[in-house]
Amino acid sequence: MQNIALLGAGFIGQVHASSLATNPRVRFTSVYDVDTARAEELAKKHGAASRSLEDILGDPHVDAVLIATSTNTHADLLEQAAQAGKAVFCEKPIDLSYEVAERAAKVAGEAGVPVMIDFCRRFDPAYAAIKEAVAAGELGEVEMVQMSTRGPSLPRSPTWRSRVVR
Repeated sequence: MQNIALLGAGFIGQVHASSLATNPRVRFTSVYDVDTARAEELAKKHGAASRSLEDILGDPHVDAVLIATSTNTHADLLEQAAQAGKAVFCEKPIDLSYEVAERAAKVAGEAGVPVMIDFCRRFDPAYAAIKEAVAAGELGEVEMVQMSTRGPSLPRSPTWRSRVVR
């Protein structure tokens, strides 16, 4: 059983909170957000506690943190969590600056803690459908694919493929 704290109670934090709360191998311990009311609401919904960042990082019983805050805070939180000895799962990107992201990765490496960066789009049914269409030659010779999605809405259903690709 891993004790995991969530940093960030916005849209993606709420998605992760549901996953943490329903995972039988996880004890979802706490939520931190700069908007303390939002953190309290999310924590209460899932039986966790709303706590300060300092309390979470200083708690020896918290094994890992899941960083789901705004992009501009990822690198700093990653560094702080790693230096506190916490395993880290961080939403992408670490930072918009390569240099800042590289520094955060170096700090985490020196701390010797496990770190994973979230990039789940490769598992979305729509992305998988495009990969299959390319592999099957349905799109001709493909030189580059550039895709984007917009939050906070959920991805479109997999049926979009039949409307777009064919």
